[in-house]
Amino acid sequence: MRKPRKFLKLPEQTQFFHVTSRIVNGDQVIGCEEKAFFLKAMRKLELFTGIRIITYCLMDNHFHLLMKVPAPIPLRDEEIIKRMEHLYPKAQLDLFKEALKSARKHGKHELADLMCRKVTLRMFDLSMFMKDLKQRFTQWFNRRHSRRGTLWEERFRSVLLEGSKHVLIDDGSLYRFEPRSRGIMQ
Repeated sequence: MRKPRKFLKLPEQTQFFHVTSRIVNGDQVIGCEEKAFFLKAMRKLELFTGIRIITYCLMDNHFHLLMKVPAPIPLRDEEIIKRMEHLYPKAQLDLFKEALKSARKHGKHELADLMCRKVTLRMFDLSMFMKDLKQRFTQWFNRRHSRRGTLWEERFRSVLLEGSKHVLIDDGSLYRFEPRSRGIMQ
């Protein structure tokens, strides 16, 4: 029987995770075209959610991602729409923009804020990122290979990178692992 995931509150600071997931039965079905689609979907979600993929490894039957999950920040309507452009079809985006504009114009700010909150709940969230990525890939893969059913062996696994003998150092645009010297960082 599946165990429900524990509810995790959104982080108040940036966190780094090592995430993995494996194809069911360890089948080696991820070829060049599959990897290209996976990367395209991953990059679109990255632009939408604000989560950054620092590095990745796509194998024939599983993947590894090193991810930077920023703390949630408030976003203006324009930024939300800009992010949605990377993920939503134009028709759906146009409907959202028109409804949001109308709500703001008629002073229905609570409705407009609720619309924005529904979208932003999917941002800055590792679980939502992974759910969307694996679901989008599975649907594409199943259509392409005329198959049905689950593709992934189980839910993704993630390890929060903190409190180990190595830490992740952010020095501008480059991340590197360095050994911690007796728990003191300079």
